[in-house]
Amino acid sequence: MTINKADPTVTAPTAKTLAYNGSEQELVNAGSTSDGTMCYAVTTENTAPTDENLYTTSVPTATDAGTYHVWYRVVGDGNHGDAEAACVTSTIGEAPAATYVATEGAGSTWTRGSADGLAITFRRSDEGGDDTTFSHFSSASVDGRGLAEGTDYTAARGSVVVALAAPYLEALPAGVHTLTAGFDD
Repeated sequence: MTINKADPTVTAPTAKTLAYNGSEQELVNAGSTSDGTMCYAVTTENTAPTDENLYTTSVPTATDAGTYHVWYRVVGDGNHGDAEAACVTSTIGEAPAATYVATEGAGSTWTRGSADGLAITFRRSDEGGDDTTFSHFSSASVDGRGLAEGTDYTAARGSVVVALAAPYLEALPAGVHTLTAGFDD
């Protein structure tokens, strides 16, 4: 009499849709089996790995944005055979673009002859905080013309506080002007 090994039962891993955050992230929620050992391999093309040594028992991780094909299979135990490789696709999307907004001082009015300048605070949209906002600040311009830091304006921490100097403001013609803060990201 011959008794054949049974097919293993498998709960397939489920793919994750992730956003780039600069850290290593697990690409799938782990699969499971009680009939052997769950193994994984990762490819960037939708082709199963042919080298058995590429499979490991660790849930695969990646850091960079992209599409990843996570191959999984079961190496059967004494009573169960091996399962054929199957695939789930996981994605790490590009990091969302940071945006910056004027949070204080937007729409301000300055009056000629005033000894004080005009300050406008810009804040980053994500959770980066004041230091992150300030570290990405790169320039300031009014009506599309670049300003000289230290002469036309100063920039200070507290997100970014761009303070236009009174002598610079005095030289502008009366009317509405647009201050733009530049960031390197």
